[in-house]
Amino acid sequence: MKALRSLLVLAWVMPVLAACGPTSLGMLSTPQVNITAANYGAADMLLQQSQSKLSQHTVLALGALQDLKVPNSKAPFGRIIASQVGARFVQLGYNIHMPDDIGTVSAGDMPASPATPVMKAPLNSAPDKGVSVGNTQAMITGHYARSGNEVMVNIRVVDMGSGQIWGSYDYTMPVTNEIVEMMTPPPAPPPAATPGTAQPAEKGGFFDF
Repeated sequence: MKALRSLLVLAWVMPVLAACGPTSLGMLSTPQVNITAANYGAADMLLQQSQSKLSQHTVLALGALQDLKVPNSKAPFGRIIASQVGARFVQLGYNIHMPDDIGTVSAGDMPASPATPVMKAPLNSAPDKGVSVGNTQAMITGHYARSGNEVMVNIRVVDMGSGQIWGSYDYTMPVTNEIVEMMTPPPAPPPAATPGTAQPAEKGGFFDF
């Protein structure tokens, strides 16, 4: 009789536990996600869409993806995606210029100062001419937004002169602890001391309180 009662209790409890998954209990699931592979694959798809407008002589600027829900966020997630997409373009033979502060550049904007070509793929012809920021024709940029347990990402290639979108690709990534950390802005620095303000003396003695 006890065994039958235990089976009945178990049969009632199991569906309840199944319904209360990690999300229902407030816990974040941790699926295995290769972020670099996901962004490289997205870069391949973006290149397929914009390839008719690009050549290995096209100089592309790199802009950080913006968080649609927090437009001025200082979180590194958008810069990481842009850097990995740009790195994939370089692997495939394209020229990428990254501004000194990638977080300040968005679609349709030219860098405020000449960008340093920190990533530069070799050209197949006319190697002596090289590239310069003045030749920049398009920008790789985009945006992202968290929706539940996923992050929706859009990357695009935008003509710097006309604002025309040469190619665009949407994809999603599951929210993991690593992605949450990347989407979290760094802590604000402590306020600077006002000139003339006395600083508290350091405590060095055993009886200093």
